[in-house]
Amino acid sequence: MSSSAIHFRFLFVFAILVALANSQTDKPNRRVQSNKKVAMFVFGDSLFDPGNNNYVPSTNARSNFPPYGETFFRYPTGRDCDGRILPDFAAACAGLPYWRAYLDPENHNFTVGANFASAGAGALIETNSNAVFYFS
Repeated sequence: MSSSAIHFRFLFVFAILVALANSQTDKPNRRVQSNKKVAMFVFGDSLFDPGNNNYVPSTNARSNFPPYGETFFRYPTGRDCDGRILPDFAAACAGLPYWRAYLDPENHNFTVGANFASAGAGALIETNSNAVFYFS
């Protein structure tokens, strides 16, 4: 992946975090108590995948074994790192729980949003077809 694509993703996530922080404050460093509900929906590739590929039978791009997840979660989560991914930090900033994989059969709570990211996904349907989770 090119350096400019990585920088763009970082800036995009940073802009979302700043927007969330600004939308929940009326004065600097003071949180507003509100009855508003927050929900976030995430789409992306391995940088954003919380483990959806673990439930795609036709892929070998899984991360459900050590060392993935050992540093933060203490067990394999399906995230392509040993800790949290970018959406986890955005969820923490918004006061939301960490997302479980959308395809997880035990995941039925979508009131806080959902994470549809799949490692290896691309913008075109031909990208890793039948090996990633995509909408058709």
